[in-house]
Amino acid sequence: METLADVWPEYGRSLRDKYDLDGGMQWKVAKGREYLTRYRQDPETGKKVWSSLGRRSPETEAIYAEFMGRRATARETIQTHKDDITLGGRLARARGLTRLPTRNAEVLRAFWLNSVDASITLFCGASLLAYERESRVIAPVDLVRDDRLMFVFDPTVEAVEIDGIVDVYQEVVGGKARVRQRDDIMTVQAPDGVGLDMVSERYLLDRTADGDQADLLSRALREPPFRGVTFASDGQPVALKTFAPQSFAMMAHVMAQEDDRWLAKAEFAGAMVQARWGFEPEQEAVFPGLGLDPADMPPRI
Repeated sequence: METLADVWPEYGRSLRDKYDLDGGMQWKVAKGREYLTRYRQDPETGKKVWSSLGRRSPETEAIYAEFMGRRATARETIQTHKDDITLGGRLARARGLTRLPTRNAEVLRAFWLNSVDASITLFCGASLLAYERESRVIAPVDLVRDDRLMFVFDPTVEAVEIDGIVDVYQEVVGGKARVRQRDDIMTVQAPDGVGLDMVSERYLLDRTADGDQADLLSRALREPPFRGVTFASDGQPVALKTFAPQSFAMMAHVMAQEDDRWLAKAEFAGAMVQARWGFEPEQEAVFPGLGLDPADMPPRI
């Protein structure tokens, strides 16, 4: 995991740049005048879609130069680290650390590349993979292989573009998705893709034991996200945006009160936090019994 963590900041940024800059720019002549044009490939038809950025001028020449420079840098960086990433994936697989299913990883990668995760945050077993490098604790495989991916809507975002999320999801899974809304949970499911559950803040707060828990959890949902990276089953890296470990442990504790499937995640997350970061006194007072004994944790990486 160290190799991935070392190269990811530069490699991940370059992957995003390459994605954003896919397609190209070129000068075209129309009615005797040169125009800067940008083209991208339509994901459905495969055809190039063109747009004009304006007549040739110092401004458009600067745009062209910046585009070509950024794209060249991104491609060079990806090529430079390609062998390191490949080796890291092989080593992770050999050590049994590639536990994120590929079909789940493909959705998470697409959400990250398209910045869909700006308005939603991952909250499921896969979140535990984000903490492994800092905690030095390997999450049990049965806790991280999710049948569905759960996300929480960012409570600080006024309007979430649901259509954009669904469009990216459908492009990844290659099929039409059914979207359903009930109470404070939205489900998205395509026949051949991993399902999505997207919940609101209210969904979690309604499951707290009292007002103190609800208030503390509401504040936790507004804390800066925790970002990690892991290797998926296909040996390729996946960026993970989730909640701070303490927040995740409290959220899992709340979910476990009504859903036994969350109990093991809550216990593991609580013990991991106690062993590596610790809880704030207020968190321990409001959420008693967080986690199991750190001595019962799995072996460290």
